[in-house]
Amino acid sequence: MEWGLRDYGTDSVRIWGGLPECEHEWGESLPAAKDDHRNIGFAERSKEDYIGGGHKKVTIAENHPSEAGQLCSECGAWRGSLGLEPHPQLFVDSIVEICREIKRVLKPGGTFWLNLGDTYYGSGGKGGQYEKFMPDKGQPAHYRQSSKSRSNWLQPKQLLGMPWRVAIALQHDAWILRNDIIWHKPNHMPSSVKDRLTISYEHVFLFVKQRRYYFDLDAIRKPLSKGTLLRIRQKNIENQPGGPKTLALRRERSET
Repeated sequence: MEWGLRDYGTDSVRIWGGLPECEHEWGESLPAAKDDHRNIGFAERSKEDYIGGGHKKVTIAENHPSEAGQLCSECGAWRGSLGLEPHPQLFVDSIVEICREIKRVLKPGGTFWLNLGDTYYGSGGKGGQYEKFMPDKGQPAHYRQSSKSRSNWLQPKQLLGMPWRVAIALQHDAWILRNDIIWHKPNHMPSSVKDRLTISYEHVFLFVKQRRYYFDLDAIRKPLSKGTLLRIRQKNIENQPGGPKTLALRRERSET
């Protein structure tokens, strides 16, 4: 799963975020600035205020006119497909919203494994999608890049760090992050890029709801080799090949 996916024309359009009681005005108007907090740090917002919070729900959208999605001018909800958001923060918000439902049905001692890939921001990045359904307005003010370095992070060739943006957002949403596992891909897709290394891995995050949970580590342990088992069963470590005694003899021979 990652942000900036291709649009394959599947019927997977939903309404993300916003307010459930809103009748939604889709189209030309900008999202209401009075309820905007996408550019505010997670720590400055309570759990209920965070976009994608518990008071917001996901509903199926019918008769959607645009494959690029639309924004509601009343509550700031977005209508579109997961991964096609016009801004990376909307993708983070959508994942947080989904994970709230996962937490609701997950057993107290259960574990949640999340696989996320990263992406680069191109010269014609997803931020330009706003022009498709808001041609008269362009990007909303809270998504526009400014001259300040704090807000001007969406630049061409920028590795967005989406996996960790999602992981940190979930931490602020009361998930406990236990592991960041690197899924190395030896047979990864080749890349023609010439000014950076090819990305040959993805992140797999392990999240839990509480400090005590079920985890069967023995099921995934790599068994010891027969030689290692024989060596560690010896009573005296000095008699083990490769032990301190063997190394000392080699050192003495090299010195003489």
